[in-house]
Amino acid sequence: MRPTEAITVRALDVEGRLKYCWPAVLLAEEEGLIVLCGDWERPLQYPHGASVPITNRSLEFYWLDQPYVISALFDRAWQLKEYYARVTLPPQYDKSFKRLSFVMLGLDLQIKPDYEYDLLEYPDSEDSPAQIERRDGLMALIELIERREGPFNFEFLGSYLKRACRGS
Repeated sequence: MRPTEAITVRALDVEGRLKYCWPAVLLAEEEGLIVLCGDWERPLQYPHGASVPITNRSLEFYWLDQPYVISALFDRAWQLKEYYARVTLPPQYDKSFKRLSFVMLGLDLQIKPDYEYDLLEYPDSEDSPAQIERRDGLMALIELIERREGPFNFEFLGSYLKRACRGS
């Protein structure tokens, strides 16, 4: 049975300010890994009150000791559209407040189902204290893609996808 615990995901900038947040459902909580499921047209909320619908379904993978977060993005029928990964500081999960937060470091990867990827880089100061974390997180993500591990391995992804589809 798919868990139904609602979780708020919070994306923060390097200074710790809220950039945006969205609702998700806890799908699995395993050793150091939180897997969330996002439904079609869930609201992406900005701190100033604006909200836009997210037009994908998602399986979101948050390793609490890794410098990245990975989302597998699906259409309404659960067909994989792409992966989206962010280089981050390790996510923080606050069970009591039902909130998962991560600090974005300005490097994202948009990954096609055939594992080709585009690097999306956002401006950051060259002397930012996060430069080492940015480089290390990006290298860890690229290695994961190249080794076809984690969500980039269909057996791994498929086990969570089955759970998510049962709850739809």
